[in-house]
Amino acid sequence: MKIIQLSDMHLISENPVGRIDNLVETQWEKFNYVFEYAAEHSIYHILQAGDLTDIKRSWILLQQLAQLLEFWRKRKIRMYCVKG
Repeated sequence: MKIIQLSDMHLISENPVGRIDNLVETQWEKFNYVFEYAAEHSIYHILQAGDLTDIKRSWILLQQLAQLLEFWRKRKIRMYCVKG
């Protein structure tokens, strides 16, 4: 069995003041890439070991996260999270 392990993603919903680039957009591109890589290499389990989101709670972030996870769940790729 192949597994991808991630840790401390700290996903955010608003770009930090000190960033020049668009961190929110970049984080979703990278996060989606992990799932694309998993699909391409027949890896069906992703383990997220703690701190998936940052401190602030955001309904927009949770909705985006739910949509992404549901999209990949339908393609048989599951993500398991451990509370950080």
